[in-house]
Amino acid sequence: MTTPVLIHLTSEWLWVRHGQAQWSGPAVVAHDGSGLLFADAAVGSQYDLVRVCDGVDPGVLTVAGDSVTFAAALSGLVSYALDGVGLAGNRPESLRLSHPSHWGTPRRRALETPLRQLADDVTTIPVASAVARANPAGPWRAHHARMVVELNTFGLTMTVVVDDPGGPQLRSCAFEPTITGAEIDEDAVRAATQGLLDDGRVREILVTSGSDLSLSALRASIVASGIVGDRVVAVSGAEVATGLEPPAQPAAIPAVSRLPAAGWLEQAVTLTFTDKRDSRRKVLAIAGCLSAALVVGLIVLLGVRSRATDSATAIADAQPTAVTTRPPEVSAPPTPARVTETIAAAVNFARVRFDPPIGWSVRGAATDSRLELRPDDGSRRRIVLTQTSLAPDAGMEEVYRLLAMQITTRAPRFDNLENGVVFAERPTVAYHERAEDDSQVNWYVLVDHDLQVSVGCQFVEDGWAAVSDACAQVTRSVRIGPA
Repeated sequence: MTTPVLIHLTSEWLWVRHGQAQWSGPAVVAHDGSGLLFADAAVGSQYDLVRVCDGVDPGVLTVAGDSVTFAAALSGLVSYALDGVGLAGNRPESLRLSHPSHWGTPRRRALETPLRQLADDVTTIPVASAVARANPAGPWRAHHARMVVELNTFGLTMTVVVDDPGGPQLRSCAFEPTITGAEIDEDAVRAATQGLLDDGRVREILVTSGSDLSLSALRASIVASGIVGDRVVAVSGAEVATGLEPPAQPAAIPAVSRLPAAGWLEQAVTLTFTDKRDSRRKVLAIAGCLSAALVVGLIVLLGVRSRATDSATAIADAQPTAVTTRPPEVSAPPTPARVTETIAAAVNFARVRFDPPIGWSVRGAATDSRLELRPDDGSRRRIVLTQTSLAPDAGMEEVYRLLAMQITTRAPRFDNLENGVVFAERPTVAYHERAEDDSQVNWYVLVDHDLQVSVGCQFVEDGWAAVSDACAQVTRSVRIGPA
């Protein structure tokens, strides 16, 4: 996975991160008579400064008497910032840019279009989503409303956020253009939030501003307004930039291959989890839509802790405002009874060793990360094993949340996600997949020695009973060696 460039852009300042490199500077432009100057170079000059974001609506800025398009000013500012994080002359593959949470499609497009000249992929993300992800709710705050307050020279934006396994959900948003950094008072803040909160109060407020210099004043005004129940947290621009990081994906949600009429010709791919032998059972029913193309395997966490996914669509653009609800709990596939049978010679699969059932053989081209078993009688069943290295601190709960977050947008293809399922006498994470050709896959995931092993058991129609014993034998026999 490539490292994205994270840019938190406000009307006053710009914060940029790329890996461990950081840079920040004023979001301004000047003209020295021969060309444009940006950020600290512009501030250090003797020329008049113009805020770049002031051009987003008119599409043009007047800089030293000359007309400069907003696209030229923005791309020049971002190019200057890319130099600051060591990307001079290099085209980043991914650029993730914040925008005020109340902005709609036209303004977001005004940001995206010029930046596509600088990066292959450009994603715009509401500030409220980035702020909430940079400050994950504690366990007792999960599913409780929090408010994100953004102050800049455009005005004050207030967004109610509900934390969900699928990421921060932006429930409602209000914008007050008369409140700016020059006129923050508790009465104005209290009046601006009327009608935004169900009961007039919220448990936690996260505040951020166009410049860190105004954060303390904004926080004080929020506290004095009395609209917060528990605490007010000031979030710096650098923290907001961190919240733009794409969610660490313990797995790219997989699709199992279509079942051809005359055999298994295509490869199955796996959905992967992590586990630290936590045998507690926790059920999460999931909803959403499966994307058309899905990636094989796991993207290793590499120490990145859980963050929620973006909500890259503004409230103003018909983003659903209802809080995501959970469907009724569902049961995992039944654990078959343990069977006693003669086993074939053990198979070594990179760091994994397991015993294949009699009558099953390794088929196709095995790799260090994937292996496939098929029955010798040619029947339409299959067992797929995959393995992926994990970061040492990637625990079951964290990765489970990240996985649930992804699946929420990819049901009904995947369902019955359950944490702590005991299958074949081993604690696993289990889930079910329905392929487009009506074949089904029951997946079981094991973790040990910082390695994740997923066992997928594919069958057609009501054929689970025909594959369950073999699947249980493989799962039960998996041994994971040290790295």
